[in-house]
Amino acid sequence: MGKINLGGRDHHHLIFHVDEGYPFVTLEVPATMEEFLERSVGWCADTHVNVLDYHLNESKDEVGEGAQPPYTELSRWRAKKHKENFEALGIDSTAETVKATRAAGMAFFTGIRVNDVHHCSRNRHPKFWVDHPEFHIGEDCPIDARWKGALNFAHAEVRDYRKEIIRETLDRWDVDGLELDFNRMPTLFKTAEVDANRDRMTAWIGEIQDLVREAGARRGHPIVLEVRVPSVAEVC
Repeated sequence: MGKINLGGRDHHHLIFHVDEGYPFVTLEVPATMEEFLERSVGWCADTHVNVLDYHLNESKDEVGEGAQPPYTELSRWRAKKHKENFEALGIDSTAETVKATRAAGMAFFTGIRVNDVHHCSRNRHPKFWVDHPEFHIGEDCPIDARWKGALNFAHAEVRDYRKEIIRETLDRWDVDGLELDFNRMPTLFKTAEVDANRDRMTAWIGEIQDLVREAGARRGHPIVLEVRVPSVAEVC
C-alpha cells in the first residue's frame, strides 16, 4: 500500500472485515442507527484495527421466490425491514458507516466479491445471472457445487456488468479503499480456458484501477485498490 496514510498509519495495516449484512440480519427490528453503527463499527473502535473492510454483497435487483415477501428467512426479513426503516428516515446506512469509521480513527474500505455464488444455494438471485444463463461457467466443482453457477469472465458482458457495479459504488460513497475479493469465489473461467483469458482479467483489473484513480481525483484524496486472493497460488 506504499505510504498512503490509512487510519493514522502508513504501514503495518490491520484490516478487519465485516459484511454489510451482519448488522442488518442480527439486530432486532426496529433498530436505531446508533445500534447499527455499534454492531458494524463499534467493536473495532479503540483497537489496533486501522482499516474497516466493509463488504457490500447484496444484489440490488434480486429476483426469485425468496426475493419477495413473505420471506422464508428471518435474516432476509430483518434486512429488508431495517433498510426500509432507514430509507423512510432518509438515512443512508453505508454513508453513516463511512462517517462513523473515520470518526473512530479508521479508514473505510468497501469490499466487492468479484464472483460471489452464495445465491446459488438460495431461492433468490441477481437478475443479470437469471437473464444470462449462457454466461454461467456451468462446470461441476468437487470443492463447492455452487461454483457451477459462477459467472464466466471470458465474456465482455460479465466484465462490464461487474465493472459497472464498482463504478456505481465509487460514485455513491466516499471511500478510502476498494477491495476486490477473489476468494468469493476463486473461479473466473472454464477450466480449459484459463490460460487463454489471463490477459483479459489483467486488463480488467487495470480498468478498475483507472476507476479508483478517477474517484480519488474527484474526492480529493487517494483511494487504495486492494486485491484479496487465495493464500495458495495454485488456486488462483
